[in-house]
Amino acid sequence: MAKVYDRERGKALSISSLGYPIAEGIMPLMVAALTTFMYWRNLWLLFAFTLALFVAPAYFRLIRKHPVNEEAARRGEQERQERKAQGRRWVNPFEYLAYLKDRRMIYVLPAALVPPFWVTGFFLYQVSFGPDYGWKATTIATAFIGFAIARVIAAIAIGPLIDRFSARQIFPFYLLPLMMSFLIPIVVPGAWSVYPYLFLMGVLMGMANPLKSALWAEMYGVDNIGQVRSVFASLMVFGTALSPFILGFLLDTRFSVDLIFGMAVVTCVLAMILSFQTMKHGFCQSDYETS
Repeated sequence: MAKVYDRERGKALSISSLGYPIAEGIMPLMVAALTTFMYWRNLWLLFAFTLALFVAPAYFRLIRKHPVNEEAARRGEQERQERKAQGRRWVNPFEYLAYLKDRRMIYVLPAALVPPFWVTGFFLYQVSFGPDYGWKATTIATAFIGFAIARVIAAIAIGPLIDRFSARQIFPFYLLPLMMSFLIPIVVPGAWSVYPYLFLMGVLMGMANPLKSALWAEMYGVDNIGQVRSVFASLMVFGTALSPFILGFLLDTRFSVDLIFGMAVVTCVLAMILSFQTMKHGFCQSDYETS
């Protein structure tokens, strides 16, 4: 979506990102209903056959000879010819480390990686530390309805904002909902606090994917968008893998949950401060050129 859409990239990313939260709301209920009369292994086979026989063919049919794809291909070829005519050279797209050496990563990486790190850890341990705030497992499960709703609303709302203001102008502010989510249990603890806690976390999750996908396209252009996303996806997976270990260690060493939430708030603030540099430096495709 980031590659084939240009002027309405934000809206396209918002619409395409709705699939995940909608599936989060529908699939658990569907699986619970199907398991009442179907063995779970047969259910896995059913989903596999559905993907192979229906979803995959539909995907390839939709992208084949699509007008938007053809327009994107022409635009990409035109950009390459213009760069060649002007004697400009980009960093070798096969050198993945070149993206990490880019000075702009100092400003972007923390804000991009803080959410998956903390969200993964808190999701994993929230049933363990929930009793400290009066959160019951049933209450947390109910609050996830608000999480899913917030995620859908935020995903829809962020698209037009990206198209109007650009991703690099919005990016420094997108951690605000997450920071507020972490502050709520500290400032106003209580059984009800789980609802705004997860709702605000859902807002962040809804904005994150469309916003970051659009930001990569603005920073590096659409020619190498697949490589850029693969680099950041690898780093995100590494961060989420560290999260359970680090949070588990903190909880085992008797760190209070309030203190851990406070640490999360501090990391959000520091990441936001760094990300404001994206506005000052005008992150754009031309910044990635080398002589």
